[in-house]
Amino acid sequence: MSLNVSGTLLRTAVVALCALPMHGQTANTGAIAGTVSDSSGALVPRAAVVINSQGAGEKRDLATDAEGYFSIQFLAPGKYDLTVQAAGFEPFILNGVQVQITEVSKVKIQLALSGAKEQVAVSAAPSLLQTENVWSIYSHGELSL
Repeated sequence: MSLNVSGTLLRTAVVALCALPMHGQTANTGAIAGTVSDSSGALVPRAAVVINSQGAGEKRDLATDAEGYFSIQFLAPGKYDLTVQAAGFEPFILNGVQVQITEVSKVKIQLALSGAKEQVAVSAAPSLLQTENVWSIYSHGELSL
């Protein structure tokens, strides 16, 4: 009889554990996780990630880890805008990432290299003709037509 009670308790405990939300969430929040890479697919470490809630106006700042991964947890359900910046890359904006209760919204962000923005100014004044030499030659009778 005690074996039956302990088996029932074990099953109840397993069901209760399965009903718990995933790590990083509560029963009424979600999360956004992802990677930041460059155009070759190499992951970008320490990229700045800003997450803004479209509805609540909540803003969170974080950075990718040494391997280019990021995760932000305990987000209220709704739509979020992500802005990612890293040295040597163009800023990247991803609008409308949907966060749902007890789910992790996964994103893959690929940054484009920032173009070399050089400005070259060229200024050239036309060369002046040195007419004194021509007149000097002509006045000595050395120029023949």
